[in-house]
Amino acid sequence: MTGGLPGPVVVASCYVAFRALHLVLFWVLSGGDAGLRRQVLRFTPSVVGGTGLLLVASQLRGRPQTAFWGLALAADYGGTFLGGASGWRLRSPRNFAERHGLILTVALGESIVAIGVGVAGLPLSWPIVAASTLGLTTSAALLWAYFDVSARLAEQGLAAEPEEGRARLARDAYSYLHLPCWPAWCCWRSG
Repeated sequence: MTGGLPGPVVVASCYVAFRALHLVLFWVLSGGDAGLRRQVLRFTPSVVGGTGLLLVASQLRGRPQTAFWGLALAADYGGTFLGGASGWRLRSPRNFAERHGLILTVALGESIVAIGVGVAGLPLSWPIVAASTLGLTTSAALLWAYFDVSARLAEQGLAAEPEEGRARLARDAYSYLHLPCWPAWCCWRSG
């Protein structure tokens, strides 16, 4: 198909618009809270840097594009870490944990859709049935392990954290270490 914008440009542009709205909403909602306003200002360079690199990446192809995607991720994550967490407020650990669970639900749902899309043009065979069953079983097991075990312990751990340290813990655990380390941390913390 000819015409229109390339996919990476559309993704990067939409992400830039979303993050800009994110910053504007944080700014507006932090109106009477000087600490939160300062935190939003410290957070802004990572958003601008990460999204700017993403826009550059959308203009490239191949390895340079991949390198700039990696730089954008590093700028966003690194800037968020360097900006600290002292001004953020996290008053509802339950709501925060639930929102991250919804992200995982979408990701695992996409995995299930990918199973069907991946075999859509192929004739049905036993290897396809076995692989699809394994994929669905794995997704179901991940959902169960997360929502019935890890998410509950994570929410309890976050709620038990004093409010002044909660935002830092939430940032570190959910943004940086959520999937690889959270179950082990919850077991250690609750044990």
